[in-house]
Amino acid sequence: ALEAAYMAGTTAAVATLEREHERLELDCQRQVEREGALQEMRQRVQDSQAQRDTLDSLRVDLILQSVRAVQERSRKTAESQDLVINHILPLSSAVQAESAKASNCM
Repeated sequence: ALEAAYMAGTTAAVATLEREHERLELDCQRQVEREGALQEMRQRVQDSQAQRDTLDSLRVDLILQSVRAVQERSRKTAESQDLVINHILPLSSAVQAESAKASNCM
């Protein structure tokens, strides 16, 4: 009877240890899955940040191109105005003066 009780207790203890072992294995597996999911989320965050950085860089490039284009248009406008003020208007005045002289001579 004592041996039967010992065997029953040992069997119950072994069964309890096996269930605990299975529970710990499942806990470990879940932890590994959570860590994998966390690593995947970290990677997504890093990828998203890299994409955001790329977009920011492209925006800056576009802004700089726009500024350069405006500066170039302003420079060409200034050159055109300079041409009109310094060359065409004096030439026009000279033509008008010559025309007036010609009219007076007639």
